[in-house]
Amino acid sequence: MAARTTPLQKSSEPARSAAARPIVTIVCGGRSAVVDLRRMKAIRFQSVIVVRLDELWFESRMGADMTRLAFDFVGEDGFRPTHSGLAPLSGDHLKRGYLHTRSRNLLWDDPSLDSAFSVHGVAMIVGHEVA
Repeated sequence: MAARTTPLQKSSEPARSAAARPIVTIVCGGRSAVVDLRRMKAIRFQSVIVVRLDELWFESRMGADMTRLAFDFVGEDGFRPTHSGLAPLSGDHLKRGYLHTRSRNLLWDDPSLDSAFSVHGVAMIVGHEVA
């Protein structure tokens, strides 16, 4: 199967994967923000370069107190842990979560967390008000 090309791309060049784009969309309460991971302070966790999820939330400037929200994560393939029957994570979990800057895979410093929350290629983080 031939690689999909754009008018400016030569057919011998591979199509650029969405995972190569270092951005994540943050959505909450009808608002959204696109955060460029290259503009954030990165650290090393589990031998990879990551950004902290709580800092990613603050960078989005959504303004809401993350500890009063619950979060879902959407992979570039559409996968969401909540579609597997899991409840969204409390905002406190963001303090123990990390996003790999290149792959946009989620990593957690919480071994008790369900593995479904290790979403690959995160495209969007959705904050929900807790009822």
